[in-house]
Amino acid sequence: SFGTRHRTLYSGSASIVSDTLLAHATAARRFNWIPKLAALGAPVTTGGSAQRLSEAVRQNDIEGVKVLLAQDADPLDGMDPALPRALRTPDNNDVLLDLLLDHVVRVQKKSLAEMRRSPVEDMLWDPATISTTRLRKLLKAGASGEKLSGRSIDAAFAAPDRNVARLLIE
Repeated sequence: SFGTRHRTLYSGSASIVSDTLLAHATAARRFNWIPKLAALGAPVTTGGSAQRLSEAVRQNDIEGVKVLLAQDADPLDGMDPALPRALRTPDNNDVLLDLLLDHVVRVQKKSLAEMRRSPVEDMLWDPATISTTRLRKLLKAGASGEKLSGRSIDAAFAAPDRNVARLLIE
């Protein structure tokens, strides 16, 4: 019997679901298996799940995020994309946001400007996450500050840091 400190390959799942062995190893946090799978010929740079990436961001799992990004998981894809989720973390913890933005800029599967809802909008949605530093990072990575909702514009002008609104106007 496994204690709570142990995870099976299938992360406690009683049934085997359809997915790659790499995806199962990643979900079970068996990152040390990835080089072994690569040595056996398994593709280890494809198949990263956007859903698992978002979950890793939610759990503040920096190593998991790095592994999933290396597997080409898209931080802008899925029902609950990882990038907006990273924007909901406290302002003093931008490690995950920086990893995701770096991946978006380097890989450029999609641009931030192509997103249905701008990540700038996501940042302005919660007063606790509004930050000039984050806004600069998003704009530098290609996010659009245009076509924001009235609520987001109001939030920018009501932000304690007046530079947020000034940066959007520029």
